[in-house]
Order: sequence, then C-alpha cells, then structure tokens
Amino acid sequence: MAVDIVGLVVVIVFYVAILIFGILAARWFEKKNLSDVSDEEKMMVAGRKIGSVVGTFTIIATLCGGGFLNGTAEGIMHDGLAWTIFPFAMALGYFIAGWLYAGKMREARYLTMLDPLQEKFSNGMVAIIFLGSLLGDVFWSASILGALGEDLSVIIDLNVEIAIWVSAAIAVIYTGFGKMVSVALTDIVQLMFMVIGMFLCLPFAITNENVENISSTFDTSWGGEIPKNTIAAWIDLAIAMTLGTIPWQTYFQRVLAMKSPKHAQWLSLTGGIGSLIFTIPPIIIGAIGASTNWNATELNRTLTDDDAAIVLPLVVHYLTPRPVAVIALAALCAAVMSSIDSAVLSCSTLFTHNVYKLAFRPRATQFELVVVQTVSVIVAGVASSLIAIYVNTIYGLFVLAGDVVYVIVFPQLTAAVFTSWVNGYGSFFGFVIGLVLRLGAGEPFLNFQPFIEYPYYTEDDGQLFPFRFLAMMCNLLGIYAFSYLFKVLFEKDILPRSWDVCHVIKTAELDTGMDKQGDEKMTTENGITNAGYSTDDVVGVKMIKL
Repeated sequence: MAVDIVGLVVVIVFYVAILIFGILAARWFEKKNLSDVSDEEKMMVAGRKIGSVVGTFTIIATLCGGGFLNGTAEGIMHDGLAWTIFPFAMALGYFIAGWLYAGKMREARYLTMLDPLQEKFSNGMVAIIFLGSLLGDVFWSASILGALGEDLSVIIDLNVEIAIWVSAAIAVIYTGFGKMVSVALTDIVQLMFMVIGMFLCLPFAITNENVENISSTFDTSWGGEIPKNTIAAWIDLAIAMTLGTIPWQTYFQRVLAMKSPKHAQWLSLTGGIGSLIFTIPPIIIGAIGASTNWNATELNRTLTDDDAAIVLPLVVHYLTPRPVAVIALAALCAAVMSSIDSAVLSCSTLFTHNVYKLAFRPRATQFELVVVQTVSVIVAGVASSLIAIYVNTIYGLFVLAGDVVYVIVFPQLTAAVFTSWVNGYGSFFGFVIGLVLRLGAGEPFLNFQPFIEYPYYTEDDGQLFPFRFLAMMCNLLGIYAFSYLFKVLFEKDILPRSWDVCHVIKTAELDTGMDKQGDEKMTTENGITNAGYSTDDVVGVKMIKL
C-alpha cells in the first residue's frame, strides 16, 4: 500500500501549524506577561503566570498523550480491563499529589522537583537521582513516539522511523525555542484536537457491522481476570502506578508554574478528573478491537498478541469512515506532541538547573544556561526516538517509566519534602538498596533476567511477590535509618568530622541558626526557598556539598 497522500498532508499541515503557533504564542505571552520575570523562571516555570484555564489544559494534555491512549487500548486488548491499572492509578496519584505535595512545593517557590533534594542531600546524590528521573522521562517519551509511529504506519502507511524522527524534531524545535511557555500554550490546541478526534471516532467504530456488542464480550474478550496467586502482584503494580505518578518533573513543572499554591492544588484535582474522562475512548477502542471479527474487515486476518500495540490505529483505520480516520489521526498526532514536548523539557530543566548549574557551574551565565538547556532538549529527543524505534511495546515502556520513578525517585522526594534532618548519606544508601532490590527482580519488557527470586517466583509466572513495594519501602527506610546513623556518628565524634563529605554537621549548625532567626523565608536566586539563610550562606552550602 502506498503512502496516503491526503493523510500525509493533514499531518504536515498540523505539524507546521503547531510549530508556528508554539513560537508565536510564546513571543506574545512573554511580551505581555513576562517582562518583569527572571530568565530562569521564564524558561522553567513560565514566570509562575499560568492560570487555572491554561493550567488545566496543559496538565490534561500532558498526561493523556500517545502513550496513554495507545497504551490503554493495548492493555485492554492484551491483558483485559482488570490489569489495565495505570489510567485509574494515575488519576488517584494526582489527587494524592495535590493533597500532600503540590501546595507545599509551590509555596516554597521551587524551580524544579529536585530542588528540595538539593537542599537536603549532596549535589552528587541529586545528580544520581536525576538519572532515575531521566530514565523515567526517556521511557515515557519513547512510549509516546512509538505510539505515533505505529499510528502513522497503520493509518497512512508512513515509515515508522520517519514518523518518529520527524515528530521528535518538531517537538524539539518549538520546545527549544519557547521552553515552558510554548509547551503550555500549544497544549491548549492539542487538547482540543484530542477531544474532537477521539470522541468522534467512537460511534462509527462501535456501530461497525463487524463489531460485536462490547458488553456481551466483556467476560470472554476484554474484561480480564485476576487469579488468586497474582493478587499480591496486582496490588503491587497498582500502588506503584499510583505513587509513581507523583515524582515527575512534567507534573511539578506545571504545579510550580501556577499563580498560587491554591491554583496548584486545584490543578492536580482537575488533572486527575480529566485523565479519567480521557480514559473512556481508549478503553472502548480496546474493547472494540477485542470484539471485532477482523477476518471480515479489509485487514482479513485474526489479530495476535503482537497486534495489541497497534489496536487503536487498526480500529480507527478499518472501522471508521476515511474522513473520520483522518481527523482521528490529527488527534493522535496532537496527543503525542502534547506529551513529548513536556517530557524533553522536563529532562532538560532538571539537568540544566539541578545538575549543571547548582552542582557544577553555580556562576554560569544566563546565555550559557540557555545553550545547555537547548542542547539537553535535543539529546533527550534523540534518546527517546532511538528507544521508541528499537523497543516494540508501548504499554511496557509506559509502565516501566512509572516503575522507575516510583522505586527510585518517590522515596527520595518524599523524605526531602517532609523531613528536615535527612542527609546525603541516607539518600545514597537508600538509593543503592532500592536499586539492587528492584534490579534483582528483573524486567521482562527489556528481557532482563532476575538475579533475586522472591517468594512465589516461578519460571512461567515470574515475580508474584510485591517486589516494587519492597524496593520502594527499603529505599525510604534506608534514607531515614542511615541519615540518623551518620548524623549521630558525626555529632558525637564517633567518626572524625573531617570525613563528613556531605557536611551534615555544617548543615545542622545552619539549621540551628535558622531556628534562632525565626521562620522568615527568602528565595535565593536559584529559586530554592530557605528560612533564615542569607544568600551567601545558601550559596556556600551548595558549593561545598559534593
């Protein structure tokens, strides 16, 4: 089959329109609202000028990307509704994040998710934890690009690799130009396309003559089941997907860009509700795919497990009229662009601010930081594209992304935000313990074999023990246990203070001085709020930490 010229033209026009809109909208918004804002706040949090309407659009568009839509449909087709946990878990995760994290983080005027970790742990540890966050973002980006590649390949017969590289390039260009402002404003247009395209194709697909009533096929085709011996594994995955929703820079970038802490909390609520609404189309499409007599369609064959990853574009292409399919294609492109730009911006922001500037170049010029962030956007886009090309499961990448940040980043963020006395030693040992326990379980999506056989492990079923929860909790408990241990060892001179490379004693003395000076807060030029510290004190602490 030759490339569908009409469909290709639609994609090209859509991409060009998004590119132009992203650049022009960023210029307009900056001129109108950001003239009195520092360049760093402008790049990373849009000057904290995002209101409720734009915030709601950007959080929903970011969450409900191509990986979300295609991955949900794939999960329904392959494992059934019972095991397609992540759409519902993500909504619950946003509710929890808004209740416990969003207001606290926005009130502190942080610039990134890693800022509270930079206050408590060493710069070296922040760089290591950044790698965990980076892996999550790259896996997520790859799932998004892989989804688009499959969509364009099925609907207009465009080469998958070309689709992935072009899509990544467009997102990188306007993200590199306008940073957070471009990303937030283009999300408005992209979300509108997603709403129209996804909900438009449903009535045509579900009433197609080759589709059985999906309610009658629930028990046999797409409902799924949870055997008794997998209940613990199901609960483990559900908790991981829920709490793994929280420690994402893409989420906190929007929280920190809101006008006030209250706006940040409402943003989390609307994001969770919006994600539940957008779960409806891919669930129905997955059910349709499982309830269709594909031999009677133009496809003329039975779907296999390998086809689950492309069930959404298959339904759109073969079960809807051509004009509807083209509109749905634009919606899928919008879904991808709305998330891939956020993911690459997330990686670049964390690296530029927390690793490059605060850890290695505290006196870097603004021009230097702009260059570093732009290069980081490009590198993140290339890495995500390569993984998308060589890994063939969208759902697997999507779940793996949440898995990584849940085990590695979530305990570190939680300890730093809610506890004042944790330190770099605890962070390091907790990280190592959690990482070893998680890697020991193996990862079937990456063909990585386990070297720890947890209770109830079998060759056929794999790990049935809740190993993710174990690894996360051991990470968290390790942070507290070793932070307290090393604090006591240095304070009581059991270990020489000259060995205190994380400067626990120095930090403790500053904390004592802070308490004496009261609770007055100030924000340093790096965006991290510190009570009672002078600017020189804070910069000094940042520079002496390893």
